[in-house]
Amino acid sequence: MLGFHLVSWLVMAVFGGYLSERSTWALQRRGIASPVVKTTWLNLGVAFFTYILQGVAWLVVQLCAVSDPQAELQLLLPLYLLTPFLVNLMWIDAAHHLLPNRLVYPALALALGCFSVLGLLQGNYRALLGVWVAPLLYGVFMLILTRFGLGMGDAKLMAVLGAWLGFYNLALPGLALLVASMGMGFFALALMLCGRASLRSHLAFGPWLIMALYVVWMLNLAWS
Repeated sequence: MLGFHLVSWLVMAVFGGYLSERSTWALQRRGIASPVVKTTWLNLGVAFFTYILQGVAWLVVQLCAVSDPQAELQLLLPLYLLTPFLVNLMWIDAAHHLLPNRLVYPALALALGCFSVLGLLQGNYRALLGVWVAPLLYGVFMLILTRFGLGMGDAKLMAVLGAWLGFYNLALPGLALLVASMGMGFFALALMLCGRASLRSHLAFGPWLIMALYVVWMLNLAWS
């Protein structure tokens, strides 16, 4: 099984680098400035981070003593498929305050599809319900928050989190939202104390949502 995982990490890392190159090209076509770093180094960085993130997730699964190969695959395969999209959304939002639909919509479709299939295979209809209810519930909640400064992209990204974490528990997307808000709040406070931001500064929320997704997923795995 380890060989399968190593190949999967490599394939998804290469795919993540490819998505980075295509995303940079699409941003440049829209007249949005390219990142400061050269595109080649950016693509390599995205590929490397995608590879490492998958490896960390696999290691967490091993530490949680998931001995059944089928259960291990069901935990990790959706993560492998979604990580290239989420890593690219992180850097694009951090650099340009933008969450492109060309990445968000495929990620949402993958999350809904993967976890719906898992729910059916496991005969876990409660989890299947969570896959579809959580994106609606938390997506609508985030849409309401767009009136207070959040972007539409954040609401769509929250739907992705809802589909993934809602498979396990309807409360987990809310926990991820709380963790993301706290992380961003402390980061903003640190920037203000250093004189590098003010109360009017606009910070990207997407990277914090994505980091919170992985943290809550891993914590839930450790607790269950």
